[in-house]
Amino acid sequence: MVEAASSTQPDNKEISEMPGEESTVEQSAFSTQSTVVGEQSAVEKKRQQLSDNEGPASSPQPDIQELINEMFEKVDSIQSNVYGEQSSVKKKRQHLAEYEDILKKLSQKVASDCRVDLARYQPLWMAVYDKNMKAVEDFINKNLETILDAHIDESGSTIFHLIVQLPATELTEALTKKLVSKVHANSLVEQTNIFRLTALHTAAGVGNTKAVELLVKKNKDLLTKRSCVGWLPLSFAIVSGRYKDTVEYLLSDPEGRIENFADKFPLDSADVLFQLIRANHIDLAFGFLNQNPKLADRDQNPDWKKTLYLLAGKDTELPTGKLVPSSRVPGAVLQMQLELQWFKTVEDVFHPSIQEQRNSNRKKPREVFTEEHGKLVKEGEKWMKGTATSCSVVAALIITVAFATAYTFPGSINGEGVPNFFPKTSFKVFLVSIALALFSSTASVQMFLGILTSRYAEEDFLESLPKKLIIGLVTLLFSIATMMLAFASTFHIFLHQPWKWVTFLMAILGIIPVTLFALMQFPLLLDIYKFTYGHTFLRPMK
Repeated sequence: MVEAASSTQPDNKEISEMPGEESTVEQSAFSTQSTVVGEQSAVEKKRQQLSDNEGPASSPQPDIQELINEMFEKVDSIQSNVYGEQSSVKKKRQHLAEYEDILKKLSQKVASDCRVDLARYQPLWMAVYDKNMKAVEDFINKNLETILDAHIDESGSTIFHLIVQLPATELTEALTKKLVSKVHANSLVEQTNIFRLTALHTAAGVGNTKAVELLVKKNKDLLTKRSCVGWLPLSFAIVSGRYKDTVEYLLSDPEGRIENFADKFPLDSADVLFQLIRANHIDLAFGFLNQNPKLADRDQNPDWKKTLYLLAGKDTELPTGKLVPSSRVPGAVLQMQLELQWFKTVEDVFHPSIQEQRNSNRKKPREVFTEEHGKLVKEGEKWMKGTATSCSVVAALIITVAFATAYTFPGSINGEGVPNFFPKTSFKVFLVSIALALFSSTASVQMFLGILTSRYAEEDFLESLPKKLIIGLVTLLFSIATMMLAFASTFHIFLHQPWKWVTFLMAILGIIPVTLFALMQFPLLLDIYKFTYGHTFLRPMK
């Protein structure tokens, strides 16, 4: 696993381009070299002491375990400097490279002194190599009481590290359930090998989702346990790029995910987002971003620009300028808006001189964008005009009814020109509701007329058209609701005394059309609002 973690090291060329940081790096290297020499001499002393002992041990000797703990305390100090004191990403990577090198050498040295009764566990390993799962099951059942807390190889692995790496079958799943049920929950957190890997790290690293679920349900504290290189189990699942089901469980499942991840692990969350995109888990990356919206802020995400550059080079499965299925982006208008947000964000990142450069066809980026999205603009215009036309007809009808009703209110007028029913509360409700219906439906018609007469330029899809549609739909819904209220209050005026039950019936029936309209239009309103005002990674800077 140390070798896997070493993939985060920068190459020599990258480090050589850091002239201003060479002296600091040399001092750090000298300091870490002294640490290595000191630890190696300590290990030699421990080996000399152990050489006098006879017989193999079933787990690392106490003195060796103390040495391991001391080694990790010093390594943790280096890691703290990496995350706390340095601001340069390259310098952080260089310190991590030194850190991992120390860890690898010391781990190899310590592992040679952690003697295990290999002869005792040889039948188990032979059964694993031969893929003889029946023999593995028999060995575990025979040694169930002693094997739960024992180290079974020289790297300090336990039976849990082994069992989660076996091919996923009904038998291995049953064995995993049996072992997990027998062990204490806290013991799973404490049982780590010399690389500080828990069984959950290993299960996540090999994509054993079933084992991951079992371990997390047993003890959720395993999710926040770090390896010797500071990685959480989630990172082990992501880096391979192959185990999407496991990653999805650790990110999306309420039982498997860490709530408020960005608040608890700010540095890890930025790296998780970057690694998700790097592994082509684009949908999971956006889901993780929605759960942790702070990562969309360039001031709170140290890897913001790096992540954006990486995303720019990825195929997000949204064909540029083409209408995609509604399961991905709901409608041509919102897809056009999303791609405009993306273009504006990238445009904001790159230098203005780059924005004016031309491609091999002598076209600037804006010209290429306009050309590729011409058809999508027409699709969006067609949908917007159709929606606005239908809604404006309904709003116009409400205006007509409300205006006519205002001059033909129920009842008569006395000699002073005051309506006879004016003292009644229901009549006052009628007057207010019919006025609100008139005003809101008029506002709705104005918004839809604004949509119908729009230029339908690319920039209009970014905010102007969605905003008008939101206001138009909300005011239309409000006008329908107030019109139904005016209708119900009229019944209350005339039938309150003789037939009270009719009043309640009319009120209930009046709620039905309002509710139906709200249910039909609410998903559309929610999508438009989310794409227009939601905190997304593609929000252009103003």
